[in-house]
Amino acid sequence: MNTRRDFVKKGVAGLMAGTVVSVPERFVAPVKEKKEDLFKLAMAGFSFVHFNLDQSLAMMKKTDVHYLCIKDFHLPYASTAGQITAFHEKLKQSDVTGYAVGPIYAKSTQEIDNAFDYAKRVGVKLIVGIPNHEDLPYVDKKVKEYDRRYAIHIHGPGDKLYPNAVTVYNLVKDLDPRIGICFDMGHDARYGNDPIAGSGKIPEENF
Repeated sequence: MNTRRDFVKKGVAGLMAGTVVSVPERFVAPVKEKKEDLFKLAMAGFSFVHFNLDQSLAMMKKTDVHYLCIKDFHLPYASTAGQITAFHEKLKQSDVTGYAVGPIYAKSTQEIDNAFDYAKRVGVKLIVGIPNHEDLPYVDKKVKEYDRRYAIHIHGPGDKLYPNAVTVYNLVKDLDPRIGICFDMGHDARYGNDPIAGSGKIPEENF
């Protein structure tokens, strides 16, 4: 199986190559009837783990992606209010919006507190996180307190906490509906699942 890096490279190449598509006229809605596109393609900040922010934004511009899940190597947890403002301004200059933070590993309730505080200071409404199972009731409490969404990232075989989407669903289905799944199709496929056929087993709102 190809590595995730190979998959991303091929996907970006496809985006760059497939810029012109012929669509039959009967499938093209009049402009006045066009509704807002609720599907917004975003980039996981971890994709740029080996690149600085300027390089990352340049690549996002080439692929015409305008939303970024912020990682701490681009915006450290201890960033000041001024640094956070400057960070968002740099994103704005590249027509990019930081919509979430993470993934953030949290091995204690204090680290969960830190994650929610970070999201609040950064000004985003979504945290991608990996908490311990026993701390999920505390995550539920913080979601209510901060009015933030919390998506638990799956990491495939070898991950003892959250190897696949069904594992997460069974743990969070009775918690606050703002707690859901950050669905990584690559990791789910590595686990041996069919990410497309299997997705119907879990209610859409949990993604």
